[in-house]
Amino acid sequence: MGILPFCIDSTNKLRLCGPVDREQKSKYHLDLALVQDGITRSRSTATVTIENVNDNAPYIDPSIAVGYIPENSPSHTAIMKLQPVDNDLFPKQTVFQYKIADVRLAEIFSVNETTGILSTVDVLDREKRSFYAVPVIVRDRGTPPRSVTINLRIYVDDYDDNAPESEAREVNIEYYHGISRTIILHAVPVDLDAVGQYKCRLLNASEAYNVMVYSFVTYNGTSGIIIFQRLFDYAWIIS
Repeated sequence: MGILPFCIDSTNKLRLCGPVDREQKSKYHLDLALVQDGITRSRSTATVTIENVNDNAPYIDPSIAVGYIPENSPSHTAIMKLQPVDNDLFPKQTVFQYKIADVRLAEIFSVNETTGILSTVDVLDREKRSFYAVPVIVRDRGTPPRSVTINLRIYVDDYDDNAPESEAREVNIEYYHGISRTIILHAVPVDLDAVGQYKCRLLNASEAYNVMVYSFVTYNGTSGIIIFQRLFDYAWIIS
C-alpha cells in the first residue's frame, strides 16, 4: 500500500502529512484506533476524499495531430477535429477553447473556437507549399485556466493539375559522325506535380531532309535517354 499521506498529531487530530494527487488516488479509507497504555480501547473508520483542482493542462497526442487535405479543395474545407484530453475531472473540462497562435497562418486556416474543427480559409496549392505547421492553443475552462500549444502537421496532397513541360534543346551531332550506340541527349520532362515516373515516346521526323528519326536513334521513354542506333553518315542524309 505504501506510506499513507496522513498522520495524527499530539492533539489527536488527523492531519495531511504528505502530498496527494487526485489523478493518482481520489479516496482513502482509514482505520483509526484509540490506544491507551498500549491497549486498544476503540476503533473507527474514516474516508478521506481528495477534491480536484485544475493542475493539469490539456493534452493532445502528437501522433494524431496530423491532417491531410487535397490541393484545390474548396475554401472552408474541414481538415481535422482536435480531440484533447485533460486529466482533471471537472465536468466542464469536456469543453475547451481553441485558437490559432500564428496570425499569418490564421489567414490560411481557421479553427472553431468551441468544436476544435480545423478548416481551410482559402484554396491551397501544393506546388506553392506542401506542408504547414499550425500552432493551436488549447485552453481548458478550469480555475485558473490552463493551456497548451500543439503544432498540427498539415500536409497538402498532390492533384495532377500541371502538364509536364520539356525544354526545347538542340544537339549538334557533327561530332558523332561514325559513332553508334552513343548517348547524345538525356531528355526528361519537368512536372510541378509529384506524379512519379514518366513515359515518353519519339514522334517527329527530320523536317529538313525527310529522314525518319527512328532509323537512327532510339528513345527510352522511362529514362529519357536518346541513343544512336547505327553509324551516322551526314553525307548520306543530305544526298
